[in-house]
Amino acid sequence: MPEQNPENILRRAEDLARRCVRQDRILSSSFLTPAEQSVVQGWVHRSSLECSILFQGGRLECERKLALFLPPGVKEESLSLDPYIQAVEVANHYKPLCHRDYLGAALSLGLKRETLGDIWVLEPGAFFFCTPTAAEFILQNLVQVGKSGVTVRRVSLDALPSPPGASIPVRFTVQSPRLDAIVRSLFHISRPDAVKAIASGRVMLNYMPCLRPDMEVHEKDILSFRGHGKAKISEFGGTTRRGRLSVSAELYR
Repeated sequence: MPEQNPENILRRAEDLARRCVRQDRILSSSFLTPAEQSVVQGWVHRSSLECSILFQGGRLECERKLALFLPPGVKEESLSLDPYIQAVEVANHYKPLCHRDYLGAALSLGLKRETLGDIWVLEPGAFFFCTPTAAEFILQNLVQVGKSGVTVRRVSLDALPSPPGASIPVRFTVQSPRLDAIVRSLFHISRPDAVKAIASGRVMLNYMPCLRPDMEVHEKDILSFRGHGKAKISEFGGTTRRGRLSVSAELYR
């Protein structure tokens, strides 16, 4: 699915921020991809906002998230996600299905992609994160995925099982926190191959293409390497006796 135009994303965010303060109520964007979230986050850092902005996908592990605009006085810890994000379980007891099958079935109903968040495929079925309106539509209309009949039911966000693709903690050392050094050690490739992958646009830093092998990587940064996986930098530790920097990360395959 193509990304939204950054200018359109920012115009929408600015409008929601103004209305949030003027109407003194919580407002929500549609579901945003990680790259689209980065666009909004960059704007937040550059702007003086009277409201606060919170990104939520339903569960901490979700990638696609809503931007929630909170008026002054509303605290994050008191916020219920139910009016903004709901989960639907789609049970399939026939042949195994993939993410594309479930997404295609939802889109074929006429739903727009931005009303749907992550889709976790956990056999024998899947879990959809979606807006309340999309959840209700799925509950009323989704009866088949591919050629398999399915049953659907609403489930609590707190009751969902762990997502697929759980991360693996890894530790390694690098000479410096340069992007090419991190990619080399994380994904077990040679330094020249890491440089080549970065130059070809196959490596994403915080979901945005980064063509600079010398770009410094920081704690909490997300690295994606097309065809190899994704990782989150957890922590930079001390240096070893040989002067190398210790790195802790979570690797997703």
